[in-house]
Amino acid sequence: MISSFPHRTPVAVLALLLGVLILETGSPQNLKKRRRPEIPLNERIIGTIPIETDAPAYERYQLQVSDAVFSLDFRIENSPADLDLFVYNSADDLIAYSELPLFNETLRLNRISDPALTSGPLSVEIAYQYNVPPRVSGETLTEIPFELTVHAAIPEVTAILRPGDTRTGRLQPDDGMISLYRIDVPPGTQALRLDISESDADVDLFLNRDTPAIDPFSAAYWAQSVRSSEVLVVEPSSDPPLRPGTYYATVIDQLSDTYPADYRISVHDRSDAPEHLLRPIRPTTATNPRDRPLQATVEVLTFSGGGSGVVVHPDGYILTNRHVVLADSGDPAEEITVGISENYARPPEARYLAEVVEISVERDLALLKIVSGRYGEPIPAGTEFVFLEPRFSPVPEIGDDLRFVGYPSIGGTGSRASITYTRGTVAGYQDVPFGRLIKTDAEINEGSSGGAAIDADRRLIGLPTEVVGLDAGQLAYIYPMAAIPRSWRAYCSGAAPEPDAWQETAAG
Repeated sequence: MISSFPHRTPVAVLALLLGVLILETGSPQNLKKRRRPEIPLNERIIGTIPIETDAPAYERYQLQVSDAVFSLDFRIENSPADLDLFVYNSADDLIAYSELPLFNETLRLNRISDPALTSGPLSVEIAYQYNVPPRVSGETLTEIPFELTVHAAIPEVTAILRPGDTRTGRLQPDDGMISLYRIDVPPGTQALRLDISESDADVDLFLNRDTPAIDPFSAAYWAQSVRSSEVLVVEPSSDPPLRPGTYYATVIDQLSDTYPADYRISVHDRSDAPEHLLRPIRPTTATNPRDRPLQATVEVLTFSGGGSGVVVHPDGYILTNRHVVLADSGDPAEEITVGISENYARPPEARYLAEVVEISVERDLALLKIVSGRYGEPIPAGTEFVFLEPRFSPVPEIGDDLRFVGYPSIGGTGSRASITYTRGTVAGYQDVPFGRLIKTDAEINEGSSGGAAIDADRRLIGLPTEVVGLDAGQLAYIYPMAAIPRSWRAYCSGAAPEPDAWQETAAG
């Protein structure tokens, strides 16, 4: 199924790749180790690698990682030959490497990477892995010069906050995409609430008492999801309970380090949402017909994942895929946020909460309804949402043009994506127990599940649901509107016609 939930490369894959490297070239790990003095962090080291004519060559350096370091960036510069980077732990086990066909390599490790950076000694190896000495300007080198920098991100307290304070912040790539705040909680405080808002990034929040949690997962409390807004509430009944004293809040983007990420952090001494987050419910309108599919296609997110959805009724009913709204337990998520794009160049902001109305396990479909604003604000009577009209028949023919709108995870430069519009054709059909699916050759990726597949008249013909192949020739399945259970069709705008035998071959 298509999903927007991020995942990381398993260590086993790295081990497999390393095995290939050992078989083909021989690894510096098998060479005699020459020890060098500990190198300073955040300073450029100038070195050379002596070249032997019949064996790989390398230089090794030592460094010490303190508990205050969040991330390390290793960088080789100004090398005239292809040098590679290898990092070993105190047991001399290879934990990370970079061996791209580049003369100057870079490598990043932090407390949440896979593998994760840990405190203690590390070894850094710069290796020339070829048996033939490099030639530069017609001359054979007897040594390879290089410059090595190991940049350490050591978070420092950005500001001291007290209940009632709010600050804007920015996560910077050079700082490891992490910020640290100290929060003073006075005696008698019955609740401590922290909010992250006004961000385009997937920013997470961690809280610890007395000492900063440089390793975020050692924190006593955390709020992390795939959303750009987070809420963390600690009370005397929490585990561990709220007590007066000093707390440290860590704000971090765990997924992207390409561009800076802005955000707002606020601290309050009550559990309900602060006033600056409560905004009047004013659904966007689509005055231009071209905007209608963009306004009606929403981002649907849960605590651990999500995808896309389509508003199909002005009262806020949404069609999506069942797997989009499932929690890790396999049950429908208790909290589902809905984001609508107001600026197509930016990721959508979660503006609403929705509840599951109906679920179809067999058809992997879910019907939702918007029930409130993001922080529980009531929906005013008479509020109408932009929606798409369904097309139940005729079913598109092979070769017909289709358009697709959704929130694929690859559709952004940072940790969250803006809305994406692609085109394709009906590539064929596939019969399944409940009817006939539509195949398409359109570009559809993780996160597109539950989005809109529309015809030339901007009518909803179905939901892209499943990628058929991930190789050179990718296809995807569309669940047509005819696959929607008959009992759900009253929640779609307009009268839904009865399906014929071609559209739906199973009752339900």
